Amino acid sequence: MRIGFAFSVFLLLSLGWNISSLAQDDIVNITRTYEPTISEARKLDFRPTIQDTLQVQPSFDYRIVPVQLRMSFRPEPIRAAKLIPSREEYRYGNFIRLGFGTNISPLVDVRLFHTYKRSWKLGLEAKHESAFPKFSLNDQDYYPHFNRSELKLSGIRFHHRNQIRTEIGFVSEGAPFYGFDFDSGIIPAFDSLSNRQVSVLNAAAQFKSLNLSRNYFKVDYAFDYYFLFDNAETREHGVSLGAMATKGLRSYDLNLPLKLELFHWTNPDSTRTNVNIRFNPFISKEKDEWKAILGLNSATKLDANDEWRFFIYPNLQFEFALAEEYLHSYFGFTGEMKDNFFFSTYSDNPFVSGSYWLKPTEIRKNIFVGVRGLITSQLKYHVKASYLEYRDLMLYRGEWNTMNTYQFQPLYTNADRFNGLLEVSYSFKNDLQVGLVLNYDQYFSFSQPQEFPGSTIESAFFIPNWNGNLFARYDYNQYLSFSTDFTFLSNRTALNLSTYDPLGMPILPIFMEENLGEVYQWNLGVDYKYNSKVTAFLKLENLLGQKYWIYDNYPSQGFRARIGVSYFF
Repeated sequence: MRIGFAFSVFLLLSLGWNISSLAQDDIVNITRTYEPTISEARKLDFRPTIQDTLQVQPSFDYRIVPVQLRMSFRPEPIRAAKLIPSREEYRYGNFIRLGFGTNISPLVDVRLFHTYKRSWKLGLEAKHESAFPKFSLNDQDYYPHFNRSELKLSGIRFHHRNQIRTEIGFVSEGAPFYGFDFDSGIIPAFDSLSNRQVSVLNAAAQFKSLNLSRNYFKVDYAFDYYFLFDNAETREHGVSLGAMATKGLRSYDLNLPLKLELFHWTNPDSTRTNVNIRFNPFISKEKDEWKAILGLNSATKLDANDEWRFFIYPNLQFEFALAEEYLHSYFGFTGEMKDNFFFSTYSDNPFVSGSYWLKPTEIRKNIFVGVRGLITSQLKYHVKASYLEYRDLMLYRGEWNTMNTYQFQPLYTNADRFNGLLEVSYSFKNDLQVGLVLNYDQYFSFSQPQEFPGSTIESAFFIPNWNGNLFARYDYNQYLSFSTDFTFLSNRTALNLSTYDPLGMPILPIFMEENLGEVYQWNLGVDYKYNSKVTAFLKLENLLGQKYWIYDNYPSQGFRARIGVSYFF
């Protein structure tokens, strides 16, 4: 009854707004390819670009697929050759890419786009990648596989006064739980290790007004749905209905984003349902030298205990140009409620157990200040410092279970965080591009974990204090290009709660902390343009051959090489 009432109120508010817009013919569509590193699991994308972290004119995020708070780091970045896209990738929207590498790692990537009568743009994207890396223990070789397949159909319909976007996608990813303890030398037979295959079906639609007039009350609508399922009978449905109303009022703009979210999660032992209503009104004003936002971030949540919870946070942001484009200063004070779902958690940690209901994380305070701009026309910089206060910060702890597998469970605590960020990029005559991203994180003031009263937490598990990425791309001539990147992670601490040994035998609970060590990874890429349509590539990953841990008891692949060819048309 409560869900139906909330849904009815949402529709009445949304459909009551008038929709109209002006024509807009200048539509620019840029297609850029992306190749994540093939390994035992998905890796963190250390995308080395200078991004303005302050969105002074924020757009309403219609996507229901949530972005997980960065609670851990998987220390394999994107490959060097993909740090900066090749010139061919800017020029062509259609391509076929084939590759093969060590660890038996094939790659097939196809992107096709077609414009029909200037009013339709249709797209087809398909990709498969897999790998069979090898590791040895006690003179025996093991080949834990990884596979990922993607298919996406998209369409854009350009009307005289609006634009409609639709998308249907399917992703399936599999990897075995091969976690084991190197020190003990005990590992179950590989054929007895359980395999996880997670699949996600997604459909989305967006109606966007092309009215550029500030005086007209315009509304954008969006719908999103996903269905996640795995071979352990975990199921998760997510539905989102969103609307964004905008109206210019004298010297400022009024923005009224509203979104209704419904999530339903089941496993063989339990069923839970969540309902969120988010309303984040704000006014924005912009002059030649400054921009400002004043608003609220609010959420109403019907949780698994059939209880309503209310969240409200400020949204204050200000930016001022001290010296045109050379020096911009900004500061802000915001907060938000982040829901943790199995979909987002699995994306962050593919080895997490799907048998636990996840609680939301509150960012009660996010106070930040920064400067950004140009030193010269080729040299850009960005420096930012933030203080954040969390409630129910979700960390991970590892645990053996009766299936002889090592999985991760959520661990909740309250904590404060200081974050520092430095980004620098330099370009020279469009032939040489160099950049540096350096990040510092310090968590402190931990509370006792709710799952284990009486115990203490002294560090944020799996999160390094320091991580950095140095990258470069050099176009030697119109045919030959080189790219490289170097990634560094400081030591990460892992927490292991053992109630079973690696052979599945019950033991008394034991808490153990383990240092995973530092990570240094160097990648190199070479692209050779044979002609206007054919380009060959060579990728060398982890040239130092360092054997490090993705998570505790889940080692990395080590060195890997891949060659291939791309055909653009």
